[in-house]
Amino acid sequence: MLKNIRTLIAFYSLIGWRRLLLIFFGGLLVHSEVFGGFFVPLLVRRILDALTEKGRLDLTAIYFLGGLYGGVLVFSYLGERLYLRSKYNAVTELRNKIFSSSFFFPWRKLKERGSAYYTALINQQLNDAFVVLDYAYIRNLIVIARMFAILGVIWTWSPTFFGLFLMNMVVVAIYSHVIDRATHPHYAQMYELVRRITAYITETFENLHEILAGEAIRKRCERYTVMVKEVLKKALRTEWIKVSLDKLMVDLPGYVSRLALLGYGGFLVARGQMTVGTLWALWVYFSYITEPLYVFRELARIAVQTSANIESILDYFADMERYRSAMRRTSIRPKDNAPVYVLRDVTFGFEPGKPVLKQVTFAVDPGEIVAIVGLSGEGKSTLLNILLGLEQEYDGVVELLGNDLRGVFPGAVFEHVGYYSQAVGIFNDTLENNIVMGRPLERNRLEKIIEEVGLEHLRGRLLGEGGSFISGGEKQKLQLARLLYADKEVNIIDEPFVNLDLVNEQVLLSKLKEFLSGRSGIIISHKPHIIKLAQRIVVLKEGRVVAVGPLKELLASNEVCREIIRSYLRGAREVEKEIQSPNSEAGG
Repeated sequence: MLKNIRTLIAFYSLIGWRRLLLIFFGGLLVHSEVFGGFFVPLLVRRILDALTEKGRLDLTAIYFLGGLYGGVLVFSYLGERLYLRSKYNAVTELRNKIFSSSFFFPWRKLKERGSAYYTALINQQLNDAFVVLDYAYIRNLIVIARMFAILGVIWTWSPTFFGLFLMNMVVVAIYSHVIDRATHPHYAQMYELVRRITAYITETFENLHEILAGEAIRKRCERYTVMVKEVLKKALRTEWIKVSLDKLMVDLPGYVSRLALLGYGGFLVARGQMTVGTLWALWVYFSYITEPLYVFRELARIAVQTSANIESILDYFADMERYRSAMRRTSIRPKDNAPVYVLRDVTFGFEPGKPVLKQVTFAVDPGEIVAIVGLSGEGKSTLLNILLGLEQEYDGVVELLGNDLRGVFPGAVFEHVGYYSQAVGIFNDTLENNIVMGRPLERNRLEKIIEEVGLEHLRGRLLGEGGSFISGGEKQKLQLARLLYADKEVNIIDEPFVNLDLVNEQVLLSKLKEFLSGRSGIIISHKPHIIKLAQRIVVLKEGRVVAVGPLKELLASNEVCREIIRSYLRGAREVEKEIQSPNSEAGG
């Protein structure tokens, strides 16, 4: 019990005490009928005493009772609005906080859990956790059976009151139909918006490299905020429709019927046509009759599930604070005359005692392009993540422009480093927005770059989820356009021009060569004509640097480098022979 209380208090602290007080105050107003119910028996007792002792109707008490119900109606309506606004705003604020804070999570941590985990955390588990602040209660189907039994009893007492009770049932039945028609379209639109947000969150986490490289964190967060505000607006509108119909078609008829029951019943008692006990029973039975007729809403969750959801959210924020404190530096200040990159004895492994990189040491000087080559599985991708600041749990030292990268937020790295990713992340947006990302729009320069890479035909078009509406070659052109638009002095290029035909590759390669002239950076590739863009080559074998030097020297002295070049050339010669063979011509 104490553990659950501590968990609840910790969860409430995430909401903020001001917001929490508004939620609870709104809930108290919603339940003002509970407070009003304390005074109802006192007023009824006064009425009954007047009837039984003096034989007259106490109209003053009835007026007070009517005023009490009027006050309950107004306060509960205001409470509903306050409660709903405060609660939905609290959920929205926590969602925004979780989404924007996720960029501080280590890249490997995000990939380990997967984007779907955080999607569920933001959209589903957070909602479930807020059950602990919900004022609704479960209604039991047994109450419905009891309702029909009560109707049978009332028929034997008074057909008139039976008709009154039946009328309330009809009103609420009509209410059920009306509220369904009034709110269903809004709920459908709201759920559609929620699904779009889920897709947006998944897309964001699956393309984290591109967002960081495109300096688009703020833009993605701003768009996310706009989307959740749309859901908030739709949710509040839907709930307010429901609340208004609740008051108009359920609560108000119920209060009027109670007044009619007491007034007409009192009249009958005064004339000796009904006993006081029967009237009181009718009063109590009316509550039992109307109780199960309200719209049923399943909001309750089993205690274990709710507790698990809250603990997941608390764990998230604990992790986030730890990672945020670890990435305490959010900017890089280049030092004069410092090398672009320096790596000294960098060792990294995913499992203890099994290093993927072993004491990697090399440097990149200003104005120098360095290529990293090696067979598959040699740790090139892991090294790339270290260079970009995405992986920081390594031994050794990595410096960018004279700044130690350990403890630096990756977004700060991408402020100085342009990035060409092998796995091109495409957002379901226009070509222009996919290129500009979060940077300032320079329309003339953007149009020039679009023409240079040959993507004019995609102007203004949505590219589909994951770029499903464009080809692999077009994705590579778009990635080059991003690199050109970023216009950074330092660039990291990972296997460029995959899935691009040789004709277009040569055209884009010349543009890449022109762009890199006088700039610094690192290229990872297996293609000789791309490796030739580098002044020096770093050869990895079994996670170690086994050779560093110009391509011409390494071809003479390093077997790994020779084998990579030979394999590429061997494949090209085989294709050339096939093209030149007579059988091939005949077959064509």
